[in-house]
Amino acid sequence: MSENKKTDIQALWRTDAQLLQLELARLRNVIKHNLTSGTGAEEALRSFLQKRLPSSLGVTQGQIIDSCGNISPQSDVIIYDAVRTPHIFHSSEGGTSVVPAEGVIAVIEVKSSISKADVPGVVKNMQQIKRLKKEAYFYPLSGYVDAFNLYGRGPVPAWPITYSLFAYESSSEQNLAEAFDEYNGPLEVDKRIDNACFLDKGALLNMDELGFYLALPTDKTNHFVGTSADALLYWYAAASSIWLQARHYPINMLAYAQRRDR
Repeated sequence: MSENKKTDIQALWRTDAQLLQLELARLRNVIKHNLTSGTGAEEALRSFLQKRLPSSLGVTQGQIIDSCGNISPQSDVIIYDAVRTPHIFHSSEGGTSVVPAEGVIAVIEVKSSISKADVPGVVKNMQQIKRLKKEAYFYPLSGYVDAFNLYGRGPVPAWPITYSLFAYESSSEQNLAEAFDEYNGPLEVDKRIDNACFLDKGALLNMDELGFYLALPTDKTNHFVGTSADALLYWYAAASSIWLQARHYPINMLAYAQRRDR
């Protein structure tokens, strides 16, 4: 009888990380324009996620709009509830969508490379996403509404949009961790960049008092960059554990149709 063989999950994901890095190198060799190669890097990550997330989660790019008329800047990766989210606009040619905020689960900002100087800009982009309102739902007539407490700050009636950073190349992990502490740390826990993957350095997660890694910050966590060849695996495992739990009530698109600009 032959012995059962064990799969080396870490090795598989290290190969995936190498393939993503090779794709960026290929784009840079073929395409000399930084903006165009950056777009290719975003496409590579979207493709990677589409292959690994269940079909109930959609992956697109574009903008997010709320029922108050607020609209986000262009987002590199939008993860949304593919089963229950109607798109307001979708271009099949460009793969660009306008998605109602109520169905959005997460946004990922993608960088070909990042340094400490780039962090304030990422924080600014994140703040524009997290200001969007998630209010247009068909709530149950019973009056009981599910509440969510992802950040340890008390329940809220809608699943929040989480925000991640994904960078293919990065400067010193110590400098980046310091930048996150400086620009991200003073913000309320639910208004921060939640986590990051520096593909060539490590995963920036949140460490609690017991030394456990968490995808989302709380008042009792600190930023921690784990220097590891398994950055992609750790980041994906942590971030997707939140995405896969997301749930919401049916979206009330009448709130969008009946909105009046003021």
